[in-house]
Amino acid sequence: APAAPETKPSPPVPAPAQAPPAAPRKVKKAHLGLVVEGPLPRGEIKVFANGELVLETPFRGLPDPTGRSRGGFRLIQHLALPPASYVLRFQIGSPAPTPFFAETDFALVLEEGSDTTLKVEPKRMPARIKITRLPSASEAK
Repeated sequence: APAAPETKPSPPVPAPAQAPPAAPRKVKKAHLGLVVEGPLPRGEIKVFANGELVLETPFRGLPDPTGRSRGGFRLIQHLALPPASYVLRFQIGSPAPTPFFAETDFALVLEEGSDTTLKVEPKRMPARIKITRLPSASEAK
């Protein structure tokens, strides 16, 4: 009796060709400028973005023309953050002779590729931090 022909499994049917996935689009970070100035002789500023520490830096007072500190300071910082909605927490502290500590939260939405500048001013009596959003170059028309 002739042997039954072997049945070979049929080759897999190739799936229809799919376009390769598009390369992920590069997301432009948002730029956040901070201009921090106030009457404190020295101290430290910390900035948290949604609970994550993104800046921790000391500051010192600006000398007057005679070389003595005039007791004020100015600090300019630039941060690059992913576009998102943020709650920024600012903490500013200064040691003796006149200790100072204040913190405040500031809600801010940073759009992709945007350029935002905040003026951050520690104030005394009562200790607080005033934050003002400065108009960007594109807004100041």
